[in-house]
Amino acid sequence: MRWSRLPLLLRAILIGLLVTAVPTLLWGILLQVNLKLSAQIPWATILMAAFLVLYWKYLHGWGWPQSLATPRRIGLRAPASPPLSGHGPSWPAFWVWQRRLGCT
Repeated sequence: MRWSRLPLLLRAILIGLLVTAVPTLLWGILLQVNLKLSAQIPWATILMAAFLVLYWKYLHGWGWPQSLATPRRIGLRAPASPPLSGHGPSWPAFWVWQRRLGCT
């Protein structure tokens, strides 16, 4: 069956699952390996942060294949930079709201 013949809602659900499953599965694998090899040094966090930056760039149209760069950029529907880079809510504001709500 061709991708374009699937209903739009089903395509959106499948792409959403794929986009969220990739980093989630990678984080689980990295965390397990990190804890097994050297639990005192959190190197998995650094690798995951680097992956997320590259993944964000890829979803925003960077990288191979260039023929799919425009559909990826359109499909992301998010600003070019992550919202915590000065163009949106900041981490301090997030923590203030967390404390006000009693989450910490």
